Amino acid sequence: MKKIIVFTILLVIITMFLIPITSNAEDIGLGSLEAYKGSNTTGGQAVERIGRVFGIVRIIGTVVSVVMLIVIGIKFMFAGVEERADYKASLKPYLIGAFILFTGTLIPQLIYTFMQNF
Repeated sequence: MKKIIVFTILLVIITMFLIPITSNAEDIGLGSLEAYKGSNTTGGQAVERIGRVFGIVRIIGTVVSVVMLIVIGIKFMFAGVEERADYKASLKPYLIGAFILFTGTLIPQLIYTFMQNF
């Protein structure tokens, strides 16, 4: 029962962040907002280098996670009944690590792409 409540609360919080918020604010005299945008020359090299690092981390992480999944799967197939429970337990940290790896490289890329198009 507690899991359902926690899941519902988490779902409501996530939904709140995904619903666009509109505002009927009046003009406060800032003029054109184009003047407040930064130039593309600042941080250009840093953005390229960070993009390359994220790409390398994503590629290496994907290869390592696929290889580990194959190894765990093969060990699980050839294991006895008692050993299978151990492999199921070792699968949870693997899934958490893979989730952190993929979201850790995907979320900054999504934020960067969103801000570039904004």
